[in-house]
Amino acid sequence: MGSAIAIIEDCPTVPNTPDKKDELISEIRKLVKSLKILDTLAGWKLAIKESAEVPDAQLFLLEQDTRAGFVSITPFPKNYSRLASKQYLELEQKHANDDLVQVD
Repeated sequence: MGSAIAIIEDCPTVPNTPDKKDELISEIRKLVKSLKILDTLAGWKLAIKESAEVPDAQLFLLEQDTRAGFVSITPFPKNYSRLASKQYLELEQKHANDDLVQVD
């Protein structure tokens, strides 16, 4: 993506990326598909929308599984940071070897 922006801004591209616009676009499209970027962004959009509906929450634990197509959002009040951290670590360990699940 950095090279695409560089081309738009008439700057040098990132090393080891295509210099030609059509080749770069093709590579980006392949990555968008293989990394499920659109699904990931849709999950983040949902998370932002849902988090706005929980007025007392200051912390949010997000678990996104692009393979299964779901996002889990767990809100926490500010004074529950230890519990949020504990649950985050548990989820991170649970999905340590899973490329398609993100915990943030």
